[in-house]
Amino acid sequence: MTDSNEGPQEGTSNGRTAGQLLRAAREAQGMHVASLAAVLKVPAAKLEALEADRYDELQGATFVRALAQAACRALKIDPNPVLVRLPKVEVMPLGSIGPGINASFKGSPPARELSDGGKPRRGLLILVLVLVLAALAMLLLPRNFFQWGPLAAQVEAALPASAVASAVTSVASAVAPAVEPSASAVAPAAAASPALSASEVREAAVAGAPVGASGVLPAPASAPAVVPTGGRGMVQFRAVAPSWVEVLDASGQSLIGRILHQGEMVNLEGALPLRVKVGNVAGTEVVFQGHPVDLKPLARDNVARLELK
Repeated sequence: MTDSNEGPQEGTSNGRTAGQLLRAAREAQGMHVASLAAVLKVPAAKLEALEADRYDELQGATFVRALAQAACRALKIDPNPVLVRLPKVEVMPLGSIGPGINASFKGSPPARELSDGGKPRRGLLILVLVLVLAALAMLLLPRNFFQWGPLAAQVEAALPASAVASAVTSVASAVAPAVEPSASAVAPAAAASPALSASEVREAAVAGAPVGASGVLPAPASAPAVVPTGGRGMVQFRAVAPSWVEVLDASGQSLIGRILHQGEMVNLEGALPLRVKVGNVAGTEVVFQGHPVDLKPLARDNVARLELK
Protein backbone atom coordinates (compact mmCIF):
# COMPACT_ATOMS: atom_id res chain seq x y z
CA MET A 1 0.00 0.00 0.00
CA THR A 2 2.85 2.35 0.85
CA ASP A 3 4.79 1.47 -2.33
CA SER A 4 1.82 2.22 -4.61
CA ASN A 5 1.38 5.69 -3.09
CA GLU A 6 5.04 6.62 -3.48
CA GLY A 7 5.18 5.75 -7.22
CA PRO A 8 3.27 8.78 -8.64
CA GLN A 9 5.06 11.15 -6.28
CA GLU A 10 8.45 10.04 -7.56
CA GLY A 11 7.22 10.38 -11.19
CA THR A 12 6.10 13.96 -10.65
CA SER A 13 9.16 15.15 -8.68
CA ASN A 14 11.92 14.33 -11.15
CA GLY A 15 12.55 18.07 -11.76
CA ARG A 16 11.05 18.31 -15.28
CA THR A 17 7.90 20.30 -15.90
CA ALA A 18 5.15 19.50 -18.36
CA GLY A 19 6.40 22.11 -20.83
CA GLN A 20 9.92 20.69 -20.70
CA LEU A 21 8.60 17.20 -21.41
CA LEU A 22 6.66 18.45 -24.45
CA ARG A 23 9.62 20.41 -25.78
CA ALA A 24 11.99 17.47 -25.34
CA ALA A 25 9.59 15.15 -27.19
CA ARG A 26 9.19 17.64 -30.03
CA GLU A 27 12.92 18.24 -30.43
CA ALA A 28 13.58 14.50 -30.30
CA GLN A 29 11.39 14.11 -33.39
CA GLY A 30 13.10 17.05 -35.16
CA MET A 31 9.91 19.07 -35.43
CA HIS A 32 9.86 22.86 -35.29
CA VAL A 33 7.42 24.59 -32.95
CA ALA A 34 5.74 26.26 -35.95
CA SER A 35 5.21 22.87 -37.60
CA LEU A 36 3.59 21.42 -34.48
CA ALA A 37 1.42 24.55 -34.10
CA ALA A 38 0.24 24.15 -37.68
CA VAL A 39 -0.66 20.50 -37.08
CA LEU A 40 -2.63 21.46 -33.95
CA LYS A 41 -4.15 24.52 -35.73
CA VAL A 42 -3.22 26.90 -32.89
CA PRO A 43 -0.94 29.97 -32.85
CA ALA A 44 2.72 29.18 -32.28
CA ALA A 45 2.80 31.71 -29.42
CA LYS A 46 0.36 29.59 -27.37
CA LEU A 47 2.43 26.47 -27.93
CA GLU A 48 5.58 28.34 -26.88
CA ALA A 49 3.80 29.57 -23.73
CA LEU A 50 2.81 25.97 -22.90
CA GLU A 51 6.38 24.72 -23.35
CA ALA A 52 7.66 27.59 -21.17
CA ASP A 53 5.08 26.78 -18.44
CA ARG A 54 3.50 30.25 -18.76
CA TYR A 55 -0.01 29.07 -18.01
CA ASP A 56 -1.24 32.56 -17.11
CA GLU A 57 -0.98 33.54 -20.80
CA LEU A 58 -3.38 30.76 -21.81
CA GLN A 59 -7.15 30.51 -21.45
CA GLY A 60 -7.52 28.69 -18.17
CA ALA A 61 -6.57 25.27 -16.86
CA THR A 62 -9.07 23.45 -19.10
CA PHE A 63 -7.52 24.90 -22.26
CA VAL A 64 -4.01 24.17 -20.99
CA ARG A 65 -4.77 20.50 -20.40
CA ALA A 66 -6.60 20.14 -23.72
CA LEU A 67 -3.71 21.73 -25.63
CA ALA A 68 -1.15 19.54 -23.86
CA GLN A 69 -3.16 16.39 -24.56
CA ALA A 70 -3.48 17.33 -28.25
CA ALA A 71 0.27 17.94 -28.45
CA CYS A 72 0.98 14.54 -26.88
CA ARG A 73 -1.35 12.91 -29.39
CA ALA A 74 0.43 14.65 -32.31
CA LEU A 75 3.86 13.68 -30.94
CA LYS A 76 2.62 10.12 -30.22
CA ILE A 77 3.72 10.08 -26.58
CA ASP A 78 1.98 9.08 -23.36
CA PRO A 79 -0.01 12.10 -22.09
CA ASN A 80 -0.25 10.93 -18.45
CA PRO A 81 3.22 12.19 -17.31
CA VAL A 82 2.44 15.58 -18.86
CA LEU A 83 -1.10 15.90 -17.49
CA VAL A 84 0.06 15.03 -13.96
CA ARG A 85 2.33 18.09 -13.97
CA LEU A 86 -0.36 20.51 -15.19
CA PRO A 87 -2.66 22.53 -12.90
CA LYS A 88 -5.86 20.75 -11.92
CA VAL A 89 -9.28 21.88 -13.06
CA GLU A 90 -11.35 23.03 -10.12
CA VAL A 91 -14.76 21.37 -10.10
CA MET A 92 -17.47 23.11 -8.09
CA PRO A 93 -19.57 20.68 -6.05
CA LEU A 94 -23.22 20.55 -6.95
CA GLY A 95 -24.27 21.26 -3.37
CA SER A 96 -22.81 24.78 -3.48
CA ILE A 97 -24.84 25.89 -6.48
CA GLY A 98 -28.14 26.47 -4.72
CA PRO A 99 -30.58 25.17 -2.13
CA GLY A 100 -31.87 22.52 -4.51
CA ILE A 101 -34.90 21.72 -6.59
CA ASN A 102 -37.19 21.61 -3.55
CA ALA A 103 -36.51 25.26 -2.60
CA SER A 104 -39.53 27.52 -2.38
CA PHE A 105 -40.18 29.70 -5.41
CA LYS A 106 -41.21 33.32 -5.05
CA GLY A 107 -43.06 34.67 -8.03
CA SER A 108 -43.06 38.24 -9.27
CA PRO A 109 -44.60 40.78 -6.87
CA PRO A 110 -48.07 42.09 -7.62
CA ALA A 111 -48.47 44.97 -9.99
CA ARG A 112 -49.56 47.23 -7.13
CA GLU A 113 -46.18 46.78 -5.41
CA LEU A 114 -44.28 47.88 -8.55
CA SER A 115 -46.03 51.25 -8.71
CA ASP A 116 -44.79 52.64 -5.36
CA GLY A 117 -47.85 51.96 -3.24
CA GLY A 118 -50.42 52.28 -6.04
CA LYS A 119 -49.50 55.92 -6.86
CA PRO A 120 -48.48 56.92 -10.42
CA ARG A 121 -44.81 57.66 -10.83
CA ARG A 122 -43.60 61.24 -10.99
CA GLY A 123 -42.01 60.83 -14.44
CA LEU A 124 -45.31 59.79 -15.99
CA LEU A 125 -47.06 62.82 -14.50
CA ILE A 126 -44.41 65.18 -15.92
CA LEU A 127 -44.72 63.65 -19.39
CA VAL A 128 -48.52 64.05 -19.39
CA LEU A 129 -48.21 67.66 -18.20
CA VAL A 130 -45.75 68.53 -21.00
CA LEU A 131 -48.05 67.04 -23.64
CA VAL A 132 -51.03 69.02 -22.34
CA LEU A 133 -49.06 72.29 -22.36
CA ALA A 134 -47.85 71.65 -25.93
CA ALA A 135 -51.43 71.05 -27.11
CA LEU A 136 -52.64 74.27 -25.48
CA ALA A 137 -49.82 76.27 -27.10
CA MET A 138 -50.72 74.97 -30.56
CA LEU A 139 -54.37 75.98 -30.04
CA LEU A 140 -53.52 79.51 -28.87
CA LEU A 141 -51.16 80.36 -31.75
CA PRO A 142 -52.70 82.32 -34.71
CA ARG A 143 -53.40 80.41 -37.87
CA ASN A 144 -50.96 82.39 -40.07
CA PHE A 145 -48.07 82.05 -37.62
CA PHE A 146 -46.15 79.58 -39.84
CA GLN A 147 -47.01 81.27 -43.18
CA TRP A 148 -44.33 83.50 -44.77
CA GLY A 149 -46.49 84.77 -47.66
CA PRO A 150 -47.59 88.15 -46.18
CA LEU A 151 -44.04 89.01 -45.07
CA ALA A 152 -42.60 88.28 -48.54
CA ALA A 153 -45.31 90.39 -50.18
CA GLN A 154 -44.46 93.33 -47.90
CA VAL A 155 -40.74 93.15 -48.74
CA GLU A 156 -41.43 92.96 -52.50
CA ALA A 157 -43.77 95.98 -52.31
CA ALA A 158 -41.14 98.01 -50.43
CA LEU A 159 -38.59 97.68 -53.30
CA PRO A 160 -39.20 100.24 -56.10
CA ALA A 161 -39.44 98.99 -59.66
CA SER A 162 -36.82 101.48 -60.89
CA ALA A 163 -34.15 99.98 -58.61
CA VAL A 164 -34.77 96.50 -60.01
CA ALA A 165 -34.58 97.74 -63.65
CA SER A 166 -31.32 99.64 -63.07
CA ALA A 167 -29.71 96.57 -61.45
CA VAL A 168 -30.61 94.38 -64.44
CA THR A 169 -29.22 96.95 -66.92
CA SER A 170 -25.89 97.26 -65.09
CA VAL A 171 -25.40 93.48 -65.03
CA ALA A 172 -26.10 93.17 -68.77
CA SER A 173 -23.65 95.97 -69.63
CA ALA A 174 -20.90 94.33 -67.57
CA VAL A 175 -21.32 90.92 -69.23
CA ALA A 176 -21.43 92.13 -72.90
CA PRO A 177 -17.81 93.52 -73.15
CA ALA A 178 -16.40 90.30 -71.73
CA VAL A 179 -18.17 88.17 -74.33
CA GLU A 180 -17.21 90.20 -77.44
CA PRO A 181 -13.37 89.85 -77.20
CA SER A 182 -13.63 86.10 -76.85
CA ALA A 183 -15.79 85.87 -79.98
CA SER A 184 -13.38 88.07 -81.99
CA ALA A 185 -10.38 85.99 -80.93
CA VAL A 186 -11.89 82.85 -82.45
CA ALA A 187 -11.78 84.11 -86.06
CA PRO A 188 -8.01 84.92 -86.23
CA ALA A 189 -7.18 81.63 -84.64
CA ALA A 190 -9.25 79.76 -87.23
CA ALA A 191 -7.67 81.75 -90.08
CA ALA A 192 -4.12 81.22 -88.79
CA SER A 193 -4.38 77.42 -88.89
CA PRO A 194 -3.05 76.19 -92.29
CA ALA A 195 -5.20 73.89 -94.37
CA LEU A 196 -4.03 70.32 -94.82
CA SER A 197 -3.06 69.26 -98.30
CA ALA A 198 -4.50 66.11 -99.85
CA SER A 199 -1.09 64.40 -99.78
CA GLU A 200 -0.67 65.06 -96.04
CA VAL A 201 -4.11 63.66 -95.34
CA ARG A 202 -3.38 60.58 -97.44
CA GLU A 203 -0.05 59.98 -95.70
CA ALA A 204 -1.64 60.38 -92.30
CA ALA A 205 -4.39 57.93 -93.22
CA VAL A 206 -1.85 55.35 -94.47
CA ALA A 207 0.29 55.73 -91.36
CA GLY A 208 -2.81 55.28 -89.16
CA ALA A 209 -2.01 58.40 -87.09
CA PRO A 210 -4.86 60.76 -86.12
CA VAL A 211 -4.78 64.17 -87.84
CA GLY A 212 -5.53 67.17 -85.63
CA ALA A 213 -7.47 70.26 -86.62
CA SER A 214 -4.24 72.34 -86.71
CA GLY A 215 -2.60 70.01 -89.27
CA VAL A 216 0.20 68.91 -86.95
CA LEU A 217 0.64 65.16 -86.68
CA PRO A 218 1.13 63.93 -83.10
CA ALA A 219 4.65 62.78 -82.28
CA PRO A 220 5.02 59.04 -81.75
CA ALA A 221 5.00 58.02 -78.11
CA SER A 222 8.46 57.27 -76.79
CA ALA A 223 9.10 53.66 -75.90
CA PRO A 224 9.12 52.99 -72.16
CA ALA A 225 12.56 52.67 -70.65
CA VAL A 226 13.60 49.11 -69.97
CA VAL A 227 14.69 48.67 -66.38
CA PRO A 228 17.45 46.11 -66.13
CA THR A 229 16.60 43.32 -63.76
CA GLY A 230 18.86 40.89 -61.96
CA GLY A 231 19.14 37.20 -62.74
CA ARG A 232 16.41 34.76 -61.77
CA GLY A 233 16.93 31.51 -59.96
CA MET A 234 15.02 28.25 -59.75
CA VAL A 235 14.79 26.52 -56.37
CA GLN A 236 13.00 23.29 -55.47
CA PHE A 237 11.79 22.12 -52.05
CA ARG A 238 10.80 18.57 -51.17
CA ALA A 239 9.34 17.79 -47.74
CA VAL A 240 10.32 14.41 -46.28
CA ALA A 241 8.45 15.43 -43.10
CA PRO A 242 6.19 18.42 -42.33
CA SER A 243 8.36 21.54 -42.61
CA TRP A 244 7.94 25.31 -42.64
CA VAL A 245 9.37 27.00 -45.77
CA GLU A 246 9.64 30.75 -46.35
CA VAL A 247 11.25 32.38 -49.45
CA LEU A 248 11.70 36.10 -50.26
CA ASP A 249 13.08 37.38 -53.58
CA ALA A 250 15.46 40.31 -54.15
CA SER A 251 12.62 42.86 -53.94
CA GLY A 252 11.34 41.44 -50.65
CA GLN A 253 8.27 39.81 -52.22
CA SER A 254 7.18 36.58 -50.55
CA LEU A 255 7.22 33.60 -52.91
CA ILE A 256 6.03 31.11 -50.26
CA GLY A 257 5.43 31.12 -46.55
CA ARG A 258 3.64 28.01 -45.34
CA ILE A 259 4.09 24.42 -44.15
CA LEU A 260 4.93 21.75 -46.69
CA HIS A 261 3.33 18.43 -45.87
CA GLN A 262 5.15 15.13 -46.08
CA GLY A 263 5.89 14.17 -49.70
CA GLU A 264 4.98 17.62 -51.10
CA MET A 265 7.30 19.21 -53.70
CA VAL A 266 7.34 22.91 -54.66
CA ASN A 267 9.24 24.65 -57.51
CA LEU A 268 9.84 28.41 -57.17
CA GLU A 269 11.46 31.03 -59.41
CA GLY A 270 12.37 34.59 -58.43
CA ALA A 271 14.88 37.41 -58.69
CA LEU A 272 18.20 36.65 -57.03
CA PRO A 273 19.29 36.68 -54.30
CA LEU A 274 16.64 34.49 -52.63
CA ARG A 275 16.38 34.57 -48.82
CA VAL A 276 15.28 31.16 -47.56
CA LYS A 277 14.12 29.97 -44.12
CA VAL A 278 13.53 26.25 -43.48
CA GLY A 279 11.84 25.20 -40.23
CA ASN A 280 12.67 21.46 -40.33
CA VAL A 281 16.15 20.88 -41.73
CA ALA A 282 16.07 17.12 -41.21
CA GLY A 283 12.81 16.77 -43.12
CA THR A 284 13.50 19.12 -46.08
CA GLU A 285 15.52 18.71 -49.29
CA VAL A 286 16.55 21.84 -51.25
CA VAL A 287 17.81 21.93 -54.86
CA PHE A 288 19.03 25.26 -56.29
CA GLN A 289 19.79 25.64 -60.02
CA GLY A 290 19.92 21.86 -60.32
CA HIS A 291 22.38 21.38 -57.43
CA PRO A 292 21.39 20.05 -54.00
CA VAL A 293 21.94 22.38 -51.03
CA ASP A 294 23.26 20.98 -47.74
CA LEU A 295 21.29 22.60 -44.91
CA LYS A 296 22.93 20.82 -41.98
CA PRO A 297 25.95 23.20 -41.63
CA LEU A 298 23.51 26.13 -41.57
CA ALA A 299 21.05 24.60 -39.10
CA ARG A 300 20.48 25.98 -35.64
CA ASP A 301 17.84 24.32 -33.48
CA ASN A 302 16.75 22.47 -36.64
CA VAL A 303 16.10 25.84 -38.39
CA ALA A 304 18.22 27.02 -41.35
CA ARG A 305 18.46 30.54 -42.76
CA LEU A 306 20.40 31.03 -46.00
CA GLU A 307 20.72 33.23 -49.08
CA LEU A 308 20.83 31.73 -52.57
CA LYS A 309 22.68 33.72 -55.25
